[in-house]
Amino acid sequence: MAAPQDEFWQIPKSELDTNMNNFSEFFDPPSGSNFSYNYREVISKGREENKNRLLVSIDDLREFDKTNQNNLAQQLISNPRAFLEPLETALNKYAAEIFIDVPEFKVGITGQIGENLLTPRQLSSRFISQLICLDGIVTKTSLVNPKLVKVAQYCPETNQTHFRTFNDVTSMNELPSRLAIPTTDLDNHPLEMEFGRSTFIDHQLITVQERPETAPAGQMPRSCDVILDYDLADCCKPGDRVKIYGVYRILSGRVTGQSNGIYRA
Repeated sequence: MAAPQDEFWQIPKSELDTNMNNFSEFFDPPSGSNFSYNYREVISKGREENKNRLLVSIDDLREFDKTNQNNLAQQLISNPRAFLEPLETALNKYAAEIFIDVPEFKVGITGQIGENLLTPRQLSSRFISQLICLDGIVTKTSLVNPKLVKVAQYCPETNQTHFRTFNDVTSMNELPSRLAIPTTDLDNHPLEMEFGRSTFIDHQLITVQERPETAPAGQMPRSCDVILDYDLADCCKPGDRVKIYGVYRILSGRVTGQSNGIYRA
């Protein structure tokens, strides 16, 4: 019997839990450890400054790997689907242990990323699904639009509220939602969308072009689209020189409802 489609897509929970435990040890090493980093101070400072996102350095992970042989830094770069979510979970778990009423943080990546420091011209298929650092100039930004991530719908006939989570192709460990927002429940009762109880996030698309000094002489600079969500939306403007850490993903092209085998990165 064929396994459910979700099993082929999602990372096993046991693997995510193991990775989270390794990152928990990274944030809160045993007493007597002599590491140069201190994420208790990072969390404390982020809490005082009301930050939504805290930076985790790949260099710190490499320092931790030297004594623990977990190779977390390289695995985070090569397989972010299995390591980014546990990293964020471990950070928030550690923050909740040392502070009361601490906000939930998003995680940002910084530090040396080796050969995965790329310009738009250097992007190729071998970097798909890997963590990269894109170096270039912002040339175009879209408007910041709300993106629906959780919808609340009220049924007047049954006096019940239905919740449904939506995922798109940018979701790391969840299959994209295939269906549109339903207008009726399973018993064909009409549903009304509750905008106030639904959850939206900020969403923006920007274009990053390679720097003129890095483009080959006589050739047009190449560019790449970047999707920004949550607090990252509206964080830059055209003309800014940026280094963006993110996961290199592809989007399927469609012809008459079927995939044509050509993908847009």
